[in-house]
Amino acid sequence: MSETAPAVPPRVLVVEDNAFNRQVMLSLLSALGAAAEAVADGEEALALLADRDFDLAFLDFNMPGLNGPETAAAVRARETAAGRVAMPLIGLTGDSGLDTEDACLQAGMNEVLVKPASIHDLRTVLARWTPKT
Repeated sequence: MSETAPAVPPRVLVVEDNAFNRQVMLSLLSALGAAAEAVADGEEALALLADRDFDLAFLDFNMPGLNGPETAAAVRARETAAGRVAMPLIGLTGDSGLDTEDACLQAGMNEVLVKPASIHDLRTVLARWTPKT
């Protein structure tokens, strides 16, 4: 059975400091029919989000500069200030501990995936959080 791409691909931002992990995420999301872009840190993400809209963002937990929860909190503050609908934010972490998940959720993320995320995990997240068109 082949993958069926959505009529309008979801626009997905990947924020990940590890180049290999960025490429894996982009490849998996592309295979699922998403239009994905990636940046290496929270500062780059905030700069890109000032000019562009995405349907969903994956945020790595541990990044230099602004980490995932700090980036999520900044995104949520901007959305609130602008009166915008909250974009789904999905945390990515190598740490499956409850403290890590709690930090992500408290910062405004919608859910957390433990790395490495499988194509099944990503398909489930896209189905749950992106527009059905």
